[in-house]
Amino acid sequence: MKKVFYIVFLIVLFIPLLGQLINWPVIIKLHGYTGKEEKAPILGIESILNREWQDSIEDYINSSTRVRPSFVRFKNFFDYELFDLLHVKSVFRGKDNYLFYGTKWYLEGGDNVGIEKINENVARLKDVQENLMKEGKELLFVIAPEKIFVYSEFLPNHMTLKKGGRFMYNNYKILFKENNINHIDFNDWFLQQKGINKYEMFARGGKHWTHYYAIQALDSIGDKLRKNGLSIPDFISLEPKQLEYPRAEDIDTWEAANLPFLLEKGKFAKPVYELSNEEKPKIIFCSDSYINTLAWSSILREIYNNKSQYWYYNKEMYDFNLNMKGAPSQDEFNKIEKDIEVYVIITSVGNIAMFDYGFLNYFE
Repeated sequence: MKKVFYIVFLIVLFIPLLGQLINWPVIIKLHGYTGKEEKAPILGIESILNREWQDSIEDYINSSTRVRPSFVRFKNFFDYELFDLLHVKSVFRGKDNYLFYGTKWYLEGGDNVGIEKINENVARLKDVQENLMKEGKELLFVIAPEKIFVYSEFLPNHMTLKKGGRFMYNNYKILFKENNINHIDFNDWFLQQKGINKYEMFARGGKHWTHYYAIQALDSIGDKLRKNGLSIPDFISLEPKQLEYPRAEDIDTWEAANLPFLLEKGKFAKPVYELSNEEKPKIIFCSDSYINTLAWSSILREIYNNKSQYWYYNKEMYDFNLNMKGAPSQDEFNKIEKDIEVYVIITSVGNIAMFDYGFLNYFE
């Protein structure tokens, strides 16, 4: 019997090595930021004598072995279940397995830039908007929804949303209306849809709006621009088709946390649509990561001209084929400005302290 146990023990020990050699079973790589890929250290007399090679080869084996992703995921799962610990920066676990991105400092209004700066930002936005209207161009400011605001009842008891956390958002809403700013507040729309939504607007394991609701938001942006006189393809039909599993982009926080078991509930849908054949306008989106839900599909290319771009946080320029075009600058803006018919700034409530990401500075 001892020999049997010994043989079984040896087999178990050699399973990871066998898997490494035959590359089976397939193990999904870790998501999110997992550090830079380590390179195998170079063997040398000096590195052997000072023990650098031994230490570095141990680190390399530990980080590059095939089964490491599985071990990491199960470790992360036990941390999550036993200690509510997530290995993603500024992400915490709420009630009913809702994951949130934020900090206690933010929930208490720590990002507040002050009412003077808010007034200054709105005045600048209004000035640019009016100047563009004289040129026959459009500027639309979009407030994307924030999960913390929409589903605040699922925040843990020790991290409640304080009144000060809504200060900037509430003041921008008031000043936008008072100054006739061309804008859409999707955070307010999500709150109105809450409770009557048939499909998930935010996944429990997601940071951003789900794909189906992002497409609906894009439809509303088009409606707003058409109302202001812009020719733009419209959705002839837009219907949901229920999904068996949520898209990876809908549960991006869960994916980044590298957890092995999906605890997602609720219904998810993909949009099934038909578009009209109007001329496609040239547009620049300047947006935070909420643009990714749209950019990772083909929808932007289907509605807007192929010379259009989106400027990610006003730090990187991309075309709608996800090709990076470089870094934004005044010179880059001047090169394409004459061809652009409409500008859309998308700022989530969570990023509203950054307002326009400095994009309005390009307009002289």
